[in-house]
Amino acid sequence: EAANLLYKEAGELYDGNTLKDPEVYRQAFEKFESAITYLQADKPNYKANLYYQAGKAAARCEEIDRAVELFEAIIDNFPASQYSSYAAVRLKEIADGKPISGT
Repeated sequence: EAANLLYKEAGELYDGNTLKDPEVYRQAFEKFESAITYLQADKPNYKANLYYQAGKAAARCEEIDRAVELFEAIIDNFPASQYSSYAAVRLKEIADGKPISGT
């Protein structure tokens, strides 16, 4: 329940950041990270998406190491998920020194 609430709040912050302000991405990232903390108890079915959103927010507020960890966790733990292929693309962008694409 707590993870779901934080996940929704973080998503609203992230999606509402039309000016692409790194500080707003940082706020969203921190909420996504808090949601991840609660996952152990909640076991939600959106875990891969949560990691993906957190990874994008991390990358966009210069938390690159954490973004890489989150994207790699998706590939390792959810290989059959659509987010696994998305994460692989984001990792390539980071390795190439490019800003991550997508919304």
